[in-house]
Parts: sequence; structure tokens; C-alpha cells
Amino acid sequence: MNKILRGILILIILGASIAAGVSVRAQESTPRYFPETGHTLHGKFRIFYESTPDALLLFGYPITEAFTNAQGVEIQYFQRARFEYNPASPTNAVHLTPLGRLVYEQEEEHFPANTPPNPTACQHFADTDQQLCYGFLAFWKAHRGATYLGSPISPLERDGDRLVQYLEYARLEWHPEASRQGQFVLTNLGEIYFRLNKENPRLLLPQNTSFIAESTVLEMDVHAFVTKASVSQGEEQTIYVIVRDQKRQPIKGAVASITVHYPDGHTISNIIIPDSTNDYGFTTWRFPVDSSQPGFVEVSVEVTAPQGTMKEHTRTSFRIWY
Repeated sequence: MNKILRGILILIILGASIAAGVSVRAQESTPRYFPETGHTLHGKFRIFYESTPDALLLFGYPITEAFTNAQGVEIQYFQRARFEYNPASPTNAVHLTPLGRLVYEQEEEHFPANTPPNPTACQHFADTDQQLCYGFLAFWKAHRGATYLGSPISPLERDGDRLVQYLEYARLEWHPEASRQGQFVLTNLGEIYFRLNKENPRLLLPQNTSFIAESTVLEMDVHAFVTKASVSQGEEQTIYVIVRDQKRQPIKGAVASITVHYPDGHTISNIIIPDSTNDYGFTTWRFPVDSSQPGFVEVSVEVTAPQGTMKEHTRTSFRIWY
């Protein structure tokens, strides 16, 4: 009886192993299409993506097809990551590009946040001599940060009204206005590095536009500019706001808010632009310039555009001439 049971158990194990092997081969040979961005994922990149817990949260959707660069390395860009596979590597494994480190090194300005950490709520990383604290550390632990995010490479920094921190493979942002589960998000470093690395923009073109989910907005690209670089005291200034989606298509009906920061400390806060964006993703707002500080001074304008659970920020500026 024991021999029979052992034989059945061996057959079950062998069957499971064969089924797993068939599943992996199917993943490698069958492309997976993402209608949200019009790109596909296949081979080792698909296996790596689908074997990663919370892949959509950590990497986002693919924004290019896989391609081979001048060094013979296979590359594929995602919203928040870049995959690499070098056929000549002895590891025969997919690796994440250290986008956090690459983008951090190319940025010119950094603004450390003057937030004294609580040592009991922090973890020090000896390899980079940095630490993660509070919710940043909790997010890192919850999403296998050692594997998919890497060690912190910067202190806690301030980006406008956001607290951010760079890690080897990512940048983590704190959005206090979001629900508790969505307060920590990853910056779309894949898109940022795609531009910094001067990749061919044609790589972003969707592969099959007839199947793209046109109504799906995955991200927003918000731009703002003023019509006059300098104005006189009391003169009107006009601000243009442009809102587009991940396919660079205009988003109609987006509502934007404006906050104007004068150098004398006076602030006009959270003015909702009465007109939402039109068919071309445009809206405008006119306002009289009013500041008590004399001289040729700069006025900063912050623009916020929410869309569902997303909220994007941008800035522009102009000067007042007295």
C-alpha cells in the first residue's frame, strides 16, 4: 500500500512539474497585449513581469515594445521601470535598470526636507548610508523593496508640496491627500528616463490602435504657460493649461485649480478655473496681478489637475515690472 501511495505521489509531482513547464513555455512564446497602451509583453520579460507581485503597481504598463540597443542588450520600457536582458550575461536573467539612480544623478537641483526622523521608525542602509522612515519604509517592506525598489540613495526631499525619496530603481512619493492605501505612489521614472536618454519617440507608438481602450486614462501630462513673460502691476495675466493622457491625447472636461505665490508672501490659493478643458485639452484663466513688493520680482504659479484618483501638478512663472 505504501509503495502504491508513493507511486501516486511521484506521478502527481511529475504532472505538476510538466504543467508548470508548459505554462512557462506558453508565457515565453505567447505575447500578452496591453490595450491600455497598445504594447505587448512576451518572452523572458513577460515571465518576469507576471512573476512579480504587484507588477502593475511597481512597473506600470509597457510603453514600448522590446528592442535591442547598440550594446546588444534587450530593453523594454514601462511607465515606472525599464527591463534589461543581456544574452551574453552568465546569469541569463532579466534585470531592472537603476532608474532612480540614473535620474537622480541627472537632475540639477535637490531640496532636502527638514523633517527630523524618529530613529525608532527608520531603517539605515549601510550600502548607501541612507535611511527610510515611516510610511516610506512600510511601503518598501510591503512590496519586497530589496528586490524591486533597491536601497535609498537620497535623503527625504521636498518637491513642491510633496515629500519624495529616491531609491536605486524608483522614486517614492507621498500624497497625503489620497486615501490611506494610495498615499504612497511611484513616480513614472520609465517615462522620464525615456526622454532623458533621448530614445526614439516612435518606440512609444501603439502597435494596434484599433484595440486601444480609448476611454482609459492611465496618467495625465499637465502643462501650463503664461502669455506674458512680464507684466505691470495691476495688469492682467493669462494662464493656459493643457491636459493630455498617456497616449498624448487631449483630455476633455478636466478641471484645474491655480495657486499664485507672490514674492511678498501673498498667496491666492486653489482658485478653480471656471472652464474645464475643451476638446483640445485646453483651458485658460485670466487674473489681475497684485503684489506689494517693488522691483522686478518673480511670481510662481502652481497648477493642479485631478482626474479620478489621479492628481498631477505643474508650475510656471512670470515677472512683475514696476
